[in-house]
Formats: sequence, C-alpha cells, structure tokens
Amino acid sequence: MLAWLDDRYLVYRGDVTPGAPSGLTTSNSPLVGPKRLQAVKVMDTQTGEFLTVLEGVDPRARIAVR
Repeated sequence: MLAWLDDRYLVYRGDVTPGAPSGLTTSNSPLVGPKRLQAVKVMDTQTGEFLTVLEGVDPRARIAVR
C-alpha cells in the first residue's frame, strides 16, 4: 500500500494487470537477477474497481504520494 487518498480511494503498487504489457528490471545484480515490473493503481474500496495510473514501475524504486 502507498496511501489513502481519502476514506474511499487507496493508491497501491501491485502486479501489472493481466493482458497488459509487462517486463523485467534492468541493471540487475548478477546474484539477484531481474524482477517483474509493477504498476501503481488507485482502487475504489466501495466498488472494488481500480484504475492503473502508471505501469512499468521498478519494484526497487521508491514512490512517494504527496
């Protein structure tokens, strides 16, 4: 989870939506290897619907909501 926008909407980072383009990280340590890229999404907690805001996010990247 990243943040609550209010008491209804949640911003979170998760797997890329099935069927959407996906990829792997680059500049990896040879000991660790590549990781699957993620997506930043907003979920309406009352309906369960979500919107993908940003795809192709490196899971090692820090994301801040302001």
